[in-house]
Amino acid sequence: MQIDFRKLRRDAGLTQQALAHLVNVTKTTVCRWEKGSRRITAENAVKIDEVSHGKIPKEYLRPDIFGANTAPAAEAFFCPDSNTLNDPKD
Repeated sequence: MQIDFRKLRRDAGLTQQALAHLVNVTKTTVCRWEKGSRRITAENAVKIDEVSHGKIPKEYLRPDIFGANTAPAAEAFFCPDSNTLNDPKD
């Protein structure tokens, strides 16, 4: 399954530029996260969780590290039309 990161970001009230600034990455990096062409690092997942005040939980961004089972209703944040994960090499 793939997370709809764009929806999470928008629901948190953040633009790509604002999130990029808060996490100290480029807007291009945020765009790549949304497209699924770049994987969010564990460090950035924690930062995103913090700057979004928990509206974009690290457990949804990196369930392989933080565990999806620790966040209730995680399936609500996954894209229903995709059953692929981001490539862990990124």
